Amino acid sequence: MAFIARELRMSHRPLRAVIETVRELVRHHGFPEPRTPRFVAGRRLRGADAVWKRAVWDRDAVLRWFEHDLPPGEAAARAASQRLAVRADLAARAAQLAEAL
Repeated sequence: MAFIARELRMSHRPLRAVIETVRELVRHHGFPEPRTPRFVAGRRLRGADAVWKRAVWDRDAVLRWFEHDLPPGEAAARAASQRLAVRADLAARAAQLAEAL
């Protein structure tokens, strides 16, 4: 769950909020279901109901989803975040070069 929270940029949020977000992604955005079964009162839960703090996912399926299947708003936010990170890295390298000269 920690990896998924980081990828969703939700590491700072309570675990309950991360779980609810992942359940919504499973229900409405094609996020992979957990690989491990979850049983409550002897009944096997599936789909979004199987998402809980100890759920385990197929890492490759989750990575594919993050690379290709993000909801449009999330994809745009992630792309913007990546662009900002690249700009910051370039600025830091330029400053290092300027100091070296």
